[in-house]
Amino acid sequence: MRNFTESSSLSYTNSGFDIESASDSNENVHLPSTRKYSSFEQFCGVLVRGLYYSPSSSSSFKNRKETDLLYDVNLTIPRGSIFGLLGPSGCGKTTLLRCILGCITPQSGQILVLGRSPGARNSDIPGKNVGYMPQENALHEEMSIGEILYYYGKIYQICPKVVKQRINQLVQMLDLPPKNRQISGLSGGQKRRVTFCIALIHRPSFLVLDEPTSGVDPVLREKIWSLLLNISATNGCTIIITTHYIEEARRSHLVGFMRNGHILLQESPSKLMEQYGTLEETFLNLCKKVTSSTHQSEDSLLSTNMTSMMMRSQTDRIKYEICSTIGEDFRNHTTIRWTNFKAWLIISLVLFIRYLKHDLFNIFVIVFQYILPISQVILFSYCIGGSPLGIPLAVVNQEMNPDLSSNFLKGLDNQILRLVNYSDYETALRDAEQLQVRGILHIPNDFSTNFIERLFTNDDLSSSQINRSIIHLTMDTTDKLISASVERYLDQYILKFAHRVLMDFEDSYNMVWSNLIANPPIRLEKKVYGYDQTDNYRGARDYMFPGMVINLIYASSFGMLALALINERENQSFERSLIAGVKPYQMILSLSISRAIFMAPFSLLVIWLPVIIFKFPVNFYSLIRSLPLLLMVSLAGIGHGIVLATLCQSIGMTCVLAVGTLFAILFISGTLWPLEAIPIRYRFFVNASPTTLATETLRNIMFKGWTSFSYEALPAHCILAAWLLVSLLFGYKFFRTNQSSGRK
Repeated sequence: MRNFTESSSLSYTNSGFDIESASDSNENVHLPSTRKYSSFEQFCGVLVRGLYYSPSSSSSFKNRKETDLLYDVNLTIPRGSIFGLLGPSGCGKTTLLRCILGCITPQSGQILVLGRSPGARNSDIPGKNVGYMPQENALHEEMSIGEILYYYGKIYQICPKVVKQRINQLVQMLDLPPKNRQISGLSGGQKRRVTFCIALIHRPSFLVLDEPTSGVDPVLREKIWSLLLNISATNGCTIIITTHYIEEARRSHLVGFMRNGHILLQESPSKLMEQYGTLEETFLNLCKKVTSSTHQSEDSLLSTNMTSMMMRSQTDRIKYEICSTIGEDFRNHTTIRWTNFKAWLIISLVLFIRYLKHDLFNIFVIVFQYILPISQVILFSYCIGGSPLGIPLAVVNQEMNPDLSSNFLKGLDNQILRLVNYSDYETALRDAEQLQVRGILHIPNDFSTNFIERLFTNDDLSSSQINRSIIHLTMDTTDKLISASVERYLDQYILKFAHRVLMDFEDSYNMVWSNLIANPPIRLEKKVYGYDQTDNYRGARDYMFPGMVINLIYASSFGMLALALINERENQSFERSLIAGVKPYQMILSLSISRAIFMAPFSLLVIWLPVIIFKFPVNFYSLIRSLPLLLMVSLAGIGHGIVLATLCQSIGMTCVLAVGTLFAILFISGTLWPLEAIPIRYRFFVNASPTTLATETLRNIMFKGWTSFSYEALPAHCILAAWLLVSLLFGYKFFRTNQSSGRK
């Protein structure tokens, strides 16, 4: 397809937006003259020929497919005219507009906008040459009216002084509230007007307005139409407008009726009303006359004066070929030209500042990103690792002369064990089965005598004597932590008790064998790392704490970034930015950098506060040495968030997938249980998880003196870098394609 250039430039006047000069006539609207254009293509503001689009990648172009959203669309819109696109919901209007704007690529056909292909170099469509008002408001609720207009003014690279002047003009013209009013506090109609202002702020040569007067009162609707007529007449702006107010479209220079992905008729409203009476009756008559089996009847409905302009395409589809669509220019030409570097840098910086301000001043982000995760890790440190207290334990003491047994029971810590006395074993067992006690201590008759005999004599004892020298413990082992706590405490206590008994009888008996019993031959000497903890499970807390920090940072990073991208896509602000000329990779890059900076203080607080509050055996320098690793975990989480936003179409789907992946990563990260318990044949896959080696490395940094730049820490950094790189490439390859499906 040929590339055409403009023979004259079109611009807005310096005097601003002049409404009074617009024609008030609803009937006498005329198409612009062709005399100042050297070719038909330059005369056309929009030229569409034989356009086919289907979300499927079918290569067959002979017959219409059920998946075709657009079928043999032909459209001619002269420059400087207003074109009203009418049709029922779901007929393909939005899909056609997205093709014209370069958001999606059709399978076949030809498109020219202002003489150039959308997405071609120097066409500035998408970019500064087009103003777009989507069907949704596509506003950033946390901004004020002035802030959002100034933001888009900077995206379009307008001088700050000029932007401020235009903001004042538009606010006054469209009767908006004061420009410091926050978007979230506006009514629906006011938000529509702000959306309209964004489309006009840079005074484009081509306007696409999707339901611009929806929710607007009649007086303002009249003012908007007067403005549109003015800028089309005095500045040569080509305007496409869709509206469900069919009769309202009579003020357009041309109207086109669309049904089932096909343009039925394109004509001036005055001629249609002469023939049919009203535009609504025109559309009803067209629907009755046109059959879905053939398009010959549709072609015959085209008026004589427009048929010469339509230039019907060939019967077979022609493969759609243009320079590029949104996002493709960077893929095909990865080296950014230095002549465009300044504009690229300004747009990226504007995006970065907007994302960072959104995070800093959004209470939801602060709560979700800082307060909630830090509260969780503090709660974890407080609740995990303490010794269970007040464990109810039944005692059945059958000694007739309880000498040692009574001393044994009196020495037990009543804060750890709450002893409940029973007269017989059967009653105690029944209460244990009913969960009234956690276990039973059974002291047999003549325990004291047999225990002393066993402790001090070298003679062989009968099995009956040995059995009567033992305190029998029966526990509910379904609660392993409680039963293990009781067993560990009693094991430690019985050694102390035996040692005390030995001291009482040291002058009466041979102490060789007795000392061997009271002092086991295996002794735990000085630790390689760590410290003694025999009265609680703080060691288990210290073991799990690094993994909790790593997984919290990772989850917070991917959760917030995925929600931000999905939210922008759902309210159409993502697509609006693309049409404004922002590249997808710019948005992802700016958002990722802002999130990484926003996460840096969080990474320090989430590990530092619990250590200070609960006195972890960690020095401050170990925490500082861990920051590079935590930053890499945050970046890998950001990459994970990009993948989630690519795969998911809604916030609900994102939340489900995020929770599922979070738990899977947590369970195999070695946070809750040693990796040595995992079968050897699966450990390679477990170590490839983004948080597994990072958890072990942080544990070694905190408690064993490593640094983030130690040679031993290199595998963790390599795994995190690999996840980040793969995630970015995946998002870069499929994120834009995923959003260009054109299902609307």
